[in-house]
Amino acid sequence: QPRGLGRGPFWRVLWVDTHLRRRHASMT
Repeated sequence: QPRGLGRGPFWRVLWVDTHLRRRHASMT
C-alpha cells in the first residue's frame, strides 16, 4: 500500500477522470 498515492493529487485526477467519464456516459 503506497502512502504517496494517498497524499499526492494522483488519486484526485483518477477520481475526477472516472467521475467525468461516468457523467458523460450517463448523459449520452
